[in-house]
Amino acid sequence: MLHTLKTMAVFFAGMLLFASCTKEIKITPATAKIEPGEAAGNAVITLTGSDLKNIQTITFDLGNVAAPFNPNFNTNDALVFRVPAAANPGEQNIVFTTTTGYQFSIPFKVLAVPTLTSASINEWEAGDVITIYGNYLATTSSVTMSEDPAATVEIVSSTATELQVRMPASAAKSTKLQVTNEAGSSTTLFVFYNIDLAHKIFVDQYYNGFTDGSWGDPGVINTAQSKGGVASVSKNYQRGNWHLVQFVDWNNGITYDPDFKTFSLWIRGGSRDYTLYLTTDTRDVAFGNSDQATPIDVPANTWKYFEFPASALGSKWTTGVAPLKQIGFWIKGPDPQDETFYFDNVLIFK
Repeated sequence: MLHTLKTMAVFFAGMLLFASCTKEIKITPATAKIEPGEAAGNAVITLTGSDLKNIQTITFDLGNVAAPFNPNFNTNDALVFRVPAAANPGEQNIVFTTTTGYQFSIPFKVLAVPTLTSASINEWEAGDVITIYGNYLATTSSVTMSEDPAATVEIVSSTATELQVRMPASAAKSTKLQVTNEAGSSTTLFVFYNIDLAHKIFVDQYYNGFTDGSWGDPGVINTAQSKGGVASVSKNYQRGNWHLVQFVDWNNGITYDPDFKTFSLWIRGGSRDYTLYLTTDTRDVAFGNSDQATPIDVPANTWKYFEFPASALGSKWTTGVAPLKQIGFWIKGPDPQDETFYFDNVLIFK
């Protein structure tokens, strides 16, 4: 009996010794670290520590996004992997799970390059402040012009979703903007046009010999509304009269330049959606209500940007037959009531 008890004691001691030899050494965040501690999607990061060879899965816990990696490349001391491209930006934990199901986590910050969706206006004069809308803009460190990288674009303010910049004088006719933050850079898909190099018809005031020649109520320089700067031209379209706003230079007009590429302006609509029609004195039809080739849908109570190829201003102009003296926008009606529209930044760009 005594021999049996001794044998059982030895057996259980051996089992305890075996269990202690095979028990996994549990890793804790204190024995492992991530370098770098923050990075953008697809960046390579390294986990260092001990007993890392048995890690089987890696998950970024903000949204539970898995980070694929090859376990065959693991060592006991290091594990190299990438931040998932789909990782959600922000503070979070990276959760590591071993083959036995043991988990530990390490804090990490996923960075995101700027997302650039739109701008308050797509034209500028030196000194103008433009707002760019998007995401991940709070840590913006620099903004540069794609067509004039040496020009200084001043950052006025930044939040997560809005970035205000002051535009410089530049020899660039147009440009995109590259925005850089802590994660990297993004470039706008949309273009900004340099008003300083454009042929101005109206920007806060009339330019280059142009003035008002509207039918019915005159166009009035109005500081109550503007898209850029401080003033626009307001035009009251009288009920049922098919009137038009007219920008006119009765003297010299604009001589065509083959470098002219685009005619553009901003229009703020009336109390409901309406259609206006572009007309000029250098088209194949007479200036005014018979010219219906270019309808323009103007939404109610909001500014909208309109852009046309220079050729839309008339073949007589683009072929050099006549200078461009009259540009107008007329309406069928308006039938229900008088309506006021606003016109701003009337420009021809090269």
